[in-house]
Amino acid sequence: MTQKFPKDPALKRQALLDAVASVKDTLIAGAAEAEAQATLPKASVDALYDSGLLTLKLPEALGGAEADLITQMEVIEAVSRIEPAAGWCLMIGATSMGNMGAYLSDSAIEKVFVGGRPPKAAGVFAMGGKARPVPGGYQLTGR
Repeated sequence: MTQKFPKDPALKRQALLDAVASVKDTLIAGAAEAEAQATLPKASVDALYDSGLLTLKLPEALGGAEADLITQMEVIEAVSRIEPAAGWCLMIGATSMGNMGAYLSDSAIEKVFVGGRPPKAAGVFAMGGKARPVPGGYQLTGR
């Protein structure tokens, strides 16, 4: 991830939308594979990462775009119009990375953001549910 975004909100919004346009062909090319494999292809993940889009919610102090909420929604919508699975993964990935950057301690930041480079990450905000052992595996409940 080498993309840096302007501080001015209007310029930042445009730079992020330009980044969306720059990954369009890669996302379209990976759409069938994403559907068939039920996972985003590496090329699509790399395109979102390398364009800086996955830093959409990451604090600027850590090299992120730290976009305002409306810009975040516009960018996620723009990616989703191109390839819905990529839009979903962008929303999850950017949120995961943004939360790490916003809430980790300074010592953890140094370990996770090695050399100031944002990691590739995905996660869940609030897991709710339980897993209980059953013959042959686990039974999951929750939402």
